[in-house]
Amino acid sequence: MLSVCDAGRILFFDPRRITRFHAEDKYTTFTLDGEEHLVRESLSALEERLSALGSLPVHRSELVRVDAIRALEPEPGGAVLHLADGQTVSVSRRFLPSLKQALGLR
Repeated sequence: MLSVCDAGRILFFDPRRITRFHAEDKYTTFTLDGEEHLVRESLSALEERLSALGSLPVHRSELVRVDAIRALEPEPGGAVLHLADGQTVSVSRRFLPSLKQALGLR
């Protein structure tokens, strides 16, 4: 489970429903069901914790769930991913080889 503090409440989320985490400063955000949530955990900590669930870094500030990827669109310097929930994510050249390997591409 993933917990988020929101207006004095602690909300719990199943990380398998979250398609993308985005790092901003010391925090990480994600969007689920149209609402953005702030996680007080670094992207690297989330990566370590969620890798077993199929999450993979695709940029130094982006972590995506591989099974949520619907399209990979090459572009100069990397690629763009289209996710199941309609979000798009930039993939850096550095992370492209490991992403292609995870997707079974050459």
